[in-house]
Amino acid sequence: MAATLGRALLGDDPALGFDPAHGFDPAHGFDPAHGCGEPSCAVLLFEPAEATVVVDAATGTTGELGVESLVRRGFDRFAPGTAAPVRLAGWTARGSQGRLELRDDAGRLWAYAPVRPRARWLATAARQGEVLVVYGAMVGVCAPRGVPCGQYGPAQRAAELRTARASGLVAAALVPWSWSPRRRPLTVHCGRTRRLS
Repeated sequence: MAATLGRALLGDDPALGFDPAHGFDPAHGFDPAHGCGEPSCAVLLFEPAEATVVVDAATGTTGELGVESLVRRGFDRFAPGTAAPVRLAGWTARGSQGRLELRDDAGRLWAYAPVRPRARWLATAARQGEVLVVYGAMVGVCAPRGVPCGQYGPAQRAAELRTARASGLVAAALVPWSWSPRRRPLTVHCGRTRRLS
């Protein structure tokens, strides 16, 4: 598992470039009635810190190793014009204080990122019981090399995600969501157990 960076956004965030009325871009094949069809769909972006480019010897096409692995494991290639992302019942997106993670159908950790989602994102994910996981090397999480963070706003992030989708470098799926609030540590004091605040 490679190091990943991440963001937790709602589907109507301008940094995603989805249609603000639906959270998805129906012009590119998304049906608002399927999946996270409301503006506040919970979207979890994972971007590898360093992309690993692979070349298919038979076809000569290039791809990103993590994306290709996820596509082989059931994720959809998140390209323009595709149907709504597949629901993967065995996979899970989990969260706890300060960390969001993606686990495969065997419970193995696939990706994680130090992300603290906002309350509205958590409420949306809990209400829907699933999140849209988007994985790729250029999904608008971190600024490209040489671009100052101050010049990498929502429009630039959305453009990068559109370009990556058009290049076939993004995988996506709707996966079940679970949240585990961090428990306060227990301590034993004078023979009694109490919670630390």
